[in-house]
Amino acid sequence: MLPPAKFYGGTQVNRALIAEGSIIHARLIEGSIVGIRSRIGENTVIKDAIVMGNDSYQTLQEIALNNDDIPMGVGHYCHIEHAILDKDCRVGNNVVIKGGDHLPDADMDGYCVRDGVVVVKKGATIPEGTRIM
Repeated sequence: MLPPAKFYGGTQVNRALIAEGSIIHARLIEGSIVGIRSRIGENTVIKDAIVMGNDSYQTLQEIALNNDDIPMGVGHYCHIEHAILDKDCRVGNNVVIKGGDHLPDADMDGYCVRDGVVVVKKGATIPEGTRIM
């Protein structure tokens, strides 16, 4: 069994489902599903999105030992909207992903766009500062 989700810093949650084992520091989660063992960074906004979560926890020691790697989950100061993040994704800090009808269908290394929805592929890493809009 997993512990219940943990919320820090006054996260506002509207019309959202948060799975057990999640660690949430976000500013806002709205109209979204956040899957099992998800880790969401400080001041991050998740709107109309699905975050599948992680198959396992990454311990704080593992995160500290891999300073140059992006930890599993969504980083700090991100904005994720109209997107699906598959399992075990790593999204760096200050990433903006805003899907919508304005985006053409595309297939990139770590993600694809279908009918305006940005889908981050399983186990993909989105580097810090990336803009998909």
